[in-house]
Amino acid sequence: MSSTPHSELPPAANRSHDIRSAAGRLLYRRQFVLGTRSVNGLDGREGWTELVLADRRILTVHPDLELQRLSRGEFTLVLLGYLFDPLRPELTNAECFHNLARSGECPTFAEVVQRTASLGGRWALLYKHQRELKLFTDPFGSRQIFYHAKGVEKWCASQPHVIAQQLHIPRSVDPDLLGFVSSPLFAETENRWVGDGTLYDGIMHLLPNHYLDLTEGKVVRYWPSRKFEHFPLGQAALSISDLLKGLLESASRRQPLLLAVTAGWDSRVLLAASRNLRGQIHYFTQRFGAMTEAHADLAVPARLLKKLGLKHHIHDCPDEVDPAFKEILYKNVSTIQSEHKIPLYYDFYKHYSGSLNVSGNGSEIGRNYLRYTPNPSNGKDLADSFGRKDDPYAMRCLQLWLEETQPVADQCEMDINDLFYWEQRWMGNWNASWSADLDIAIEEFTPFNCRAIMELFLSTDKECRLYKQPAVHRAVIEYTWPEALSEPFNPHLAKPAKSNLRRRLHNWLLKLSGTR
Repeated sequence: MSSTPHSELPPAANRSHDIRSAAGRLLYRRQFVLGTRSVNGLDGREGWTELVLADRRILTVHPDLELQRLSRGEFTLVLLGYLFDPLRPELTNAECFHNLARSGECPTFAEVVQRTASLGGRWALLYKHQRELKLFTDPFGSRQIFYHAKGVEKWCASQPHVIAQQLHIPRSVDPDLLGFVSSPLFAETENRWVGDGTLYDGIMHLLPNHYLDLTEGKVVRYWPSRKFEHFPLGQAALSISDLLKGLLESASRRQPLLLAVTAGWDSRVLLAASRNLRGQIHYFTQRFGAMTEAHADLAVPARLLKKLGLKHHIHDCPDEVDPAFKEILYKNVSTIQSEHKIPLYYDFYKHYSGSLNVSGNGSEIGRNYLRYTPNPSNGKDLADSFGRKDDPYAMRCLQLWLEETQPVADQCEMDINDLFYWEQRWMGNWNASWSADLDIAIEEFTPFNCRAIMELFLSTDKECRLYKQPAVHRAVIEYTWPEALSEPFNPHLAKPAKSNLRRRLHNWLLKLSGTR
């Protein structure tokens, strides 16, 4: 990663945009494979790193996926991706990694997990000590791990179809699964998955807050493990502010930053947290489809950034995408999110492939999206919240998730809807696939992808985390850059004034009657 800060971005490294000449580098970009033998039949593997672990497993890593390794006798720790330390933003990726296993130490797996709690980034860690072999990811699971853990052939990879190719596993013929992925709703919801399954029987997806024990061939939940300490609004917001500022500073020391600004809360919080770095960040909004200058996601950022003395860059996404780019993208991922998003990926590739794309995804967990949703009693309730009422595949997968998760949520006194949104509805499946799609074009960084930040959000009162009026988000902005509150949030989503008045009157009458 470059250590030079930039406000105006340099040209992308490959300005010729000759996709075919770059195909070897773009195929399976930023991916890894861990197996019992060398990878066979995977195109474009020139320049990949191959590591042989102590148990003779072979880890194969694309050159654009950062790799760190530490070995002491029977102890090995491997980092795939990058780490940021918000408390010590000057640390390099290697230094952040080596702090997980300090000099001369062979930490337990639990100790390594605990030491990642305050870190940000997009990463997967492989822990090996004697017979133990365990893998886990960043809190949002954005550096995906898919796995086949049955029998002797235990494999992991960034994408399920890569494992299927190595083990000659055909696509599933499960009629429920085929009905799920062939339904119009699957395409309409950007191919949003449910559960931890894939298109291939026996190849699974490691969801957030779980680790894979490859020795035993099982998945174990490790978080949450305790009831959260309660934090007052101000204290939580101040701590979140400091962590976000530290993460952004750490990222800015490694690579040029892009930060999308819309009319929403998530990007506004990151904009405010970037105040001390405002001369080093490229603030932008992508324009695609039928968006006009009047669209709130263009108009609000334009007014706001002008008030703050910042330049607002409009990225006009191309109408045409090189067919070779599409061809490689479809090879790289098992299921892309949406054909309509490919111009966004292509725009990143053509102009900003050497930069780090800063995303506000994950902040929604702190805005309690499902606050008024009743606690589910079965998988059907959860499937219904997906719009998958009576879908047999969705109900089956979510019933299994609920049976595993509900006892933990009860023990830790945590709202299971928060975990559902985190692991199933948004971050674990949708956001992870978005990051994987982007890998062909640009590396992504989600500052909210930090367990300490998420625990602070979830440690506040629910009333502080309302979806449309989140008090914690507002307080973070007030602490970091209060002038960023000078423009409205999502005005295009606001209800008409008459409707709002009617709703407030109704609530007032309920309160007077004692029914609310």
